[in-house]
Formats: sequence, structure tokens, C-alpha cells
Amino acid sequence: MRDDGGPGRDKRPPAPSLWSPEGRALVAALRARLGFDASPQPQSVDWASVLALAEIHRVEALLEPTLLGGLGAGSEIVEIVKRRRRELTITGLARLALQHRLLDALRGADVDVVVLKGAPLAAEAFGSPFARHDVDVDLLVAPHAVARAAAVLEQLGLRWIGWGLPDARQTSLADGVGRPLLPEAIFKGGGQWVELHWRLTRNRRLMPVTPEWLTAPRYVQVDGRPTSVLPEIPAFLHLAVHGTLHRWQRLKWLVDLPALVAQRPALLESAVLAEAQERGLERCLATGLQFAERVLGPFLPSQAREWARRSPGTGILLRQSTIALGAGHSAPGEVRPWDLPTHAAGRFAVRADRGFRTAEARSMLLEAAGAHTEPYLGARTAAAAPVRWIARSVRRAAS
Repeated sequence: MRDDGGPGRDKRPPAPSLWSPEGRALVAALRARLGFDASPQPQSVDWASVLALAEIHRVEALLEPTLLGGLGAGSEIVEIVKRRRRELTITGLARLALQHRLLDALRGADVDVVVLKGAPLAAEAFGSPFARHDVDVDLLVAPHAVARAAAVLEQLGLRWIGWGLPDARQTSLADGVGRPLLPEAIFKGGGQWVELHWRLTRNRRLMPVTPEWLTAPRYVQVDGRPTSVLPEIPAFLHLAVHGTLHRWQRLKWLVDLPALVAQRPALLESAVLAEAQERGLERCLATGLQFAERVLGPFLPSQAREWARRSPGTGILLRQSTIALGAGHSAPGEVRPWDLPTHAAGRFAVRADRGFRTAEARSMLLEAAGAHTEPYLGARTAAAAPVRWIARSVRRAAS
């Protein structure tokens, strides 16, 4: 998913940490929106900074004006929130109209497609397609259908602008499909962004796509239109996988879990937890559930809480998530030499099997070499990777 919201999005004014009084006030507002008991509020809160944090974590649409006054926000803050929600609804309507056009055109071209997260998730979890602050439309198609899907997008006035990695070498769109580190292509047109995905994760062994998810999708009513999405359990597991890979750097992703579970309690039944284990995704789901409770408060039934607590290998993922969420942004950064052991340990902790970890080590070497569009990891690329990575680290340190 596009985390930076477009060029220049990361140039924001400084905001307090989520673990500051302002961060606790924002969490209290979200707890109230979810129907949880409001947590005790600090005596003095800078509500302008609370709104700045809400923007960074993309949860402005979830701030309920009628609840903010009871939490200590003044009338001026309440009016700002109301205005911001109206703005997000207007932009959301334009994005939703584009999504409808895209789905109609792709189906007309016999392209099987589903929408990832976005408006369908907002409609399911919060009862409104505009309750999540999204910046793009995320579509998933089969790898063999990428060329046809891209042609449809271009016919609708969208232009391919590159891959979902800022420093990837730009080759042709066709050359990128199947490359290890390129799971999506970015399109832009008319002020709208679209991400075209052909797999759910860069490491194909983490959450491979079952063909039936595309050929026989589930449908969710979004603004009165049936919208194709992933089946219920894979969609829930994908939320946990996506959030864990990003170390839950945005509250937006974390709030999705208790909100969706409140609407679909069956997602925490033992059969779903067993399926997570069968797919090798139990660490992602257990990390997301535990972390959501730590930040937002208890919402899990005792059986699911105990299952998450007993899941091995989540300790480092939870520690890294605490740091990432407190940092208040999700812009990717260069791994520094002294961070490498922790970075590698966290990546290997996502899944325990050897196949996943071998593919992850290969990906790390490709990243270190800056070889994002390489078709495979050759001996030269592998040998050059540490040297290139060290050289980049030295240049960054010097600057």
C-alpha cells in the first residue's frame, strides 16, 4: 500500500510521540469511537498536536466530534474535526467513483480483480466507506493479467509512474512482474493514485494468493455497489500480515482489528486461529492482536487472548512495533550497520519456516545491492550486496 500519500507527503511539521499526553488523548478518542471505556485524560493536552498526530496516523475520519468535547477538546477543535471529516468524505467520494469505474472496466476486459482494504474494509468495520483515510485504490490481479489490467487503467486516463519502491530502477511495467521485490505498480491520474498488485507480500512464501480468491471472490456492498474482495478469513489474515510487516506504524491499521472483530466475532473462533497456524501466519495475527490490546485496550475473548499470548516468536515483533508506532511515521529508511542484527532478526521472526527465511535473506541481499528489478539473485549481485550497502551507509552518515 502507498504509505507516503504521494510526493512530499512526509514533509510534515514535527508532532509529539504517540506515547506523549497528546498521544494518549488520541488513543482515548479512538477508544471512545470503538465503544471502549475512555481512559483517564492528562490535565493539560495540546489538542492541535492531537490533530497533527491523527493526521500522521490517518485516523482523522474516526474522530467523532460528539465525543471529543467530553474528552476535553474545545469547540474550535471540534469544528476543525468536522471540517476535516467533510474534506475526507469529498475526496473519498471521488476515489470511490474511480474504484467503481475501475472494477467495471476490468470486469469488462475479463480481468479477475479484488479490492484490498480501502472502502470495502471501512464499510465492513465501521459502517461507512469513508471512515478510513485512504490515499489510493489497491487492486489485486493475477500475474498473467497485469498487462491487460494496466492497459485498462491507461484507457481510463491513469499513467504508470513506477514501482512501489522509491529507489527502484525504472524498467518497463512488463519487466517488473515476477521480480522478487516488486509486488505492485503505481498509477496516477486526475489527482488519484492506484496500486496494481499481483501478490500480497514481497516474499511470496509468506501469503501466497489462492487463484479462487480472484476467480470466486466475496462481495461487499460499498455505497450500494457489490465490490469484490478477498474471502473473509484471508482478508482478516492479510490485515495482520500487512500491519506486522509495517510494524503497525499507523494507528489506522491497528484500529482495523478491534473494529472488524466487533462486527465479525467469528473471526476469533478456534477454526480461524487454526487456519492462521496452517498458513504459517500465526505470528502476524498474534502480534496484531496483542499489540492492539496493548495500545487500545482489551477486546479479545479469553480464548483468543491466550492463543495470541502463547504464540512463539512475537516478542521482537512487539518490541519493534512499539518503537515504530511511537515514531509516528512510516517512511522507509536505510538500514544502518549497527541496526542490521535487530533488523534481520525482526524480518526472520515473521515466519518460522526455512523456505520463508531463505527467501527473506535473498530479498535482503537484493535490497542491499539496490537490485530491486533483478530477476534473480546471481553470484555477482550477492557478492556486491554488502559492499554496496556499506558504501551507501557511509555516504549517508557523511551527509
